Amino acid sequence: MADSEVYTRRSFPYAVRPPRVVRSSQDIYRSLKKQVAVILGDAWDVRLVEEEGTFSRPSALVIPTGVASTSDDSQFFAMMVQPFGVYAYPEIGASASESRLASLEVEEILLDGLAFGVGKGGPRRIPLYSYDGVDLLSAAVERGYADFARITDLSVGSIPDPNDRTLWTVTCEIRLSWRRVPHLTSAPGPVVKTVTAEPGP
Repeated sequence: MADSEVYTRRSFPYAVRPPRVVRSSQDIYRSLKKQVAVILGDAWDVRLVEEEGTFSRPSALVIPTGVASTSDDSQFFAMMVQPFGVYAYPEIGASASESRLASLEVEEILLDGLAFGVGKGGPRRIPLYSYDGVDLLSAAVERGYADFARITDLSVGSIPDPNDRTLWTVTCEIRLSWRRVPHLTSAPGPVVKTVTAEPGP
C-alpha cells in the first residue's frame, strides 16, 4: 500500500462564535422588540423600557418576565428558554365599547403576527439579528439565514383599567427558546493541519 496522507482539521464549534449564530441575550431581547414593532406597525412606539414623561398611546413595552434557563447538558451548545411580556396600550376610544373593540383588534394583530408570522418572521418564529455594536437608536440588519428563536408558549388577552373603562392594556405572554453557543475567542490547543499515515503491512 502506497503512503497516503490524511488531511484533517480539528474544528471546535463551541470555541469560535459562528458569524451566522447571533444569539446573545441582547440579540434575543432586541430582536423580539423589533419583530413586535413590525407586527404592530409604524404608528406604534415600541420600547424596551418606559421612560418618564414620554408615554403616549399607541405604544408597547417588551420586557423579560423571568430569567433565562437551560436544561440541556451539551458541551457544544445550550438550549435556552426565557419568558417575555408584551404590554400594548391602544389608543383611547370615544366610549368604553370602542376602547374595548380597539383592544380586541390589537389582540388579533399580535396573535396572528406571532402565531403565523409577519415579514421575516415565520409561524411561531422570531427572526434573530446581530446587535453587536448597534446603538439603541439604530436597527440591526445583519442576521443569519434561517436564524430564529422559537415561540414555545403564547397567550394574548386584555386588562381594563379599574378606574377608567376606556383604558385597556393588551398583554401578550411569550416563552422563547433558542440555541446558544459559548463566546470563546480561540480553540483550545493547536490545530492539526496534516496527518501522515504510515503504510500498513
